[in-house]
Amino acid sequence: MKNKAFILITLLAMVAIGGGVWVYNQSSQDEVGPPPMASANSLPDSKPAIDPVTVTDPNVWVRPHSMTYGKADAKVTVVEFFDPECETCKIMHPLTKSLVKEYGNRVRFAHRVMPYHKESRLAACALEEARVHKKYDQALDILFERQPIWGSHTNPRPELISVYLQELGIPKNKLTPEYLFEKHGAKIDQDKADGDTVGVTGTPEFYINHHLLTELGEEGLRAMIEAALHE
Repeated sequence: MKNKAFILITLLAMVAIGGGVWVYNQSSQDEVGPPPMASANSLPDSKPAIDPVTVTDPNVWVRPHSMTYGKADAKVTVVEFFDPECETCKIMHPLTKSLVKEYGNRVRFAHRVMPYHKESRLAACALEEARVHKKYDQALDILFERQPIWGSHTNPRPELISVYLQELGIPKNKLTPEYLFEKHGAKIDQDKADGDTVGVTGTPEFYINHHLLTELGEEGLRAMIEAALHE
């Protein structure tokens, strides 16, 4: 009897451990996008090298509504497909800001949104409204800085997006979900459609003159920009 009891207890322990592993794996799969990383300098390769992306409509890269920096006729165009709720996009944000300032009019940077996460479409529409009020950069800084709060995967609080952007002087009635989706939703949907067209599968993804950045991080991004400038 003692041996049988020992065997039964052992089996129950193994089942419990196995169930715990399954629960962990299942919860890990519920996450959208890669986990947070230490810095933009240590991000892993995102995809194998590919040829320049070829599309029949050149407008899929930069639309009239796209947020851009630098001259439209710059020799190099960097298109970033990002998600305001993406942790890795948050990590890359300080780097892209510094590169925009560093390269000035020599490189054109364009922001496009891929709303993969649950609250990212609302956040992206709020960014568009912030741009109307000439507060886009400040709003993007705030949303990335406070992303772990409003965009929490376990306890999201999207209502805080409006609260945060009111700090910039944007009227509360211009930040309701109904207003934002009606006014800006089509732009975000167009970004998503264009991203699908060029083959975006995750965020962030950068394209330098239609070439996909395959080494995500400062070194890889800077190297591709410099190579394109000196072609």
